[in-house]
Amino acid sequence: EDVGVLFLLGDLFDFWFEYKTVVPKGFVRVLGKLAELALIEMLPELEPIELDSAASVLRKIGTPDALPALLLAYESASGDVKKSLKATIDEIKSRE
Repeated sequence: EDVGVLFLLGDLFDFWFEYKTVVPKGFVRVLGKLAELALIEMLPELEPIELDSAASVLRKIGTPDALPALLLAYESASGDVKKSLKATIDEIKSRE
């Protein structure tokens, strides 16, 4: 459910930093989920240009867990950012 702090223990990133261009098999989803969690947390504080970029990333990696934060951001957004958020929300819903 809700987590205040997440401690990552072990060798999650050893391979990533050692080879710099390779993500270990099976770790793409882990890294994607970590990115999604970070973006969800940051959404309320982002400037419009940053919010547009975050929406673009979440359009590709976002899961239904991101929808509540995206919907809140959508309500207060305007212009192209609002369109970008709508496209992201629709894309995530289409994968459900």
